[in-house]
Amino acid sequence: MNKILAIAWNMVKRTIASRKGMLTYILLPSIVIAAIISVTGGMEGDKPTVLYNNMDTGAAGRHLLAELENTGDYKLIARSDEAALKEGIIQQEGEAGISIPAEYTAQLAHGQQPELSVYELRASETSILVKMKVNTIAGEMLDTARTVNAVNGGAGDAEAKLGAILKQAEQHNVGSTRTDYDLYPGKRLASLLG
Repeated sequence: MNKILAIAWNMVKRTIASRKGMLTYILLPSIVIAAIISVTGGMEGDKPTVLYNNMDTGAAGRHLLAELENTGDYKLIARSDEAALKEGIIQQEGEAGISIPAEYTAQLAHGQQPELSVYELRASETSILVKMKVNTIAGEMLDTARTVNAVNGGAGDAEAKLGAILKQAEQHNVGSTRTDYDLYPGKRLASLLG
């Protein structure tokens, strides 16, 4: 074992002990890596833009948009109608678009799952995450509406009761404590290290 360590030590001394070895194997790679990190490491982009069109006048459409806004991950921009939304996506004004149909709240209140349209020009990480979040929020609202209907037995104004529950849910009185302190490598680190 001592012979192996002696051989390894001699190889280290031979490569690094000279001025050329120190420059080639230590200093130059350090400078190159520092330059790459300084150029690409600070390229954190702005929040992705998500266009939306809310034709619903009830609480469910507002709740869906409020929850997306609450995540802090997206910049939401309203469009007047679905055609303007599609045109905005084609012109790449946003990475994804959400169209909430009319009577969305009424259909949810009666236990039906109305179709939300999510538009994208090309599949990207942002557009897929928007789809997943929209589907998750819509599924949670549907479960809430079905629970309200089951408790009431179909009697009473299910839409008003669903609206009251969603308004209470937007306050986020119950939540979780964040234990993730961002100690994992950044998104761009994989491209830096190859």
